[in-house]
Amino acid sequence: MKARDLMRSDPRTVAPDMRLLDLDRAFLRDRSSGYPVVENGRLVGIVTRSDVVRKLAMESCYAGGIADFCREAGWIEADDAAAAARAEGAAIGERIAAAKVADVMSQPVVAVTPDAPIAEVAKLLVGHGIHRVPVADGDRLLGWITSFDLVAFLAANPPAG
Repeated sequence: MKARDLMRSDPRTVAPDMRLLDLDRAFLRDRSSGYPVVENGRLVGIVTRSDVVRKLAMESCYAGGIADFCREAGWIEADDAAAAARAEGAAIGERIAAAKVADVMSQPVVAVTPDAPIAEVAKLLVGHGIHRVPVADGDRLLGWITSFDLVAFLAANPPAG
């Protein structure tokens, strides 16, 4: 069996200039946790909920680190550190509101060709610790296979033995 036989041929895609707030709405609307990112017909990245959470965690650590550093350096008092953290939190909110898919998407894209054996797809998913792999012809997205697709296939077609 080949990737073309298992792939979803019409995955929803998002653009790199989509705002993260709109991406979050798309995740909820579609009950999805990831999308291929396509620009001018070219596959340019993959974006997942994990990518967004990673961005939020980095921003939070950055704010906390700045406040802690300033307090430990003696530049501000504890009460001032709390105010500084609140101010940085507001700035983080503004940065997140302005953030785009391109700011968090994974690149380069790990993809397979339509002729890739399903075993190769499974090895890529496990080896890269990912849950979806695009099926592409060069940089043209043809479809994609998720770990759920692979599990559903194995449930319907258990290996002999």
